[in-house]
Amino acid sequence: MIVSHTNRFIFVAIPKTGSQAIRTVLNQHINANDWQQEDLYDMKRMPFKDLAKLKHGHVLLREIKPYISQKTWKDYFKFAFVRNPWDRFISTMSFKFGSNKIFQSNPLAFMKLCLERPSDGMEVLLRPQHKYVTNEKGDSIVDYLGKFEEFQNSYDQVCEHIGLETAPLKRVNETSHLHYADCYDDELKGLISEKYAEDIRLFGYEFGRSA
Repeated sequence: MIVSHTNRFIFVAIPKTGSQAIRTVLNQHINANDWQQEDLYDMKRMPFKDLAKLKHGHVLLREIKPYISQKTWKDYFKFAFVRNPWDRFISTMSFKFGSNKIFQSNPLAFMKLCLERPSDGMEVLLRPQHKYVTNEKGDSIVDYLGKFEEFQNSYDQVCEHIGLETAPLKRVNETSHLHYADCYDDELKGLISEKYAEDIRLFGYEFGRSA
């Protein structure tokens, strides 16, 4: 997450939606008065004990709200990026376990087991995307949602809103795998449909090669 007092925005970094690429370009506009939480490349922590103790940079928007004044909350542009849940899941598994021989030998069984019994650290990566941008009632509290599938265009629109010059986005932590539609059987497809039903409904995604 980035809370920029300099440029009056809050960026919610949802895992495996291109968040590191966005951090990279936004960091060119960040100064010492801005807040960040990151753990992958450069350990940075929010100036609040409860948030700083989290061992990741994927802070929910509702988690930062109590530390921000009502005026700041109203005035700052709050945004995040989302991704097709079936595609995001395959990317997440490839990122974490691509070199794991057990995963390589039987990826379908491995992925189903991971959904049933997530290993340490996987809960954050597998958390439904809508939780990052909604309140406790499930209402959206974000001003703009970019789409991973329209990455550069969505980022250009963000820059227009916050008054920054846009820049080319370069994918970071990109994984190499088959098209996600080729990585599923009916059972795993259904498990993802169930786990991420609210993401699918809210963000308008469906399973298929054009998604």
